[in-house]
Amino acid sequence: MWWGELTEEDLDEVYGQCDRLVNVIQRRYGGSRSEAEVEVNRFLIRAERLVMAPS
Repeated sequence: MWWGELTEEDLDEVYGQCDRLVNVIQRRYGGSRSEAEVEVNRFLIRAERLVMAPS
């Protein structure tokens, strides 16, 4: 799992909004906002590649 420390409550808070996900990642894992943004962007790029990969 990408972010194993996220709780159901965290995911409910995010509710599909990238900005909120950045806030939750920063709160759970520490670091700067820009580091959290980089991690979320890396995740989104990887997820997009998985969705677009030929079957």
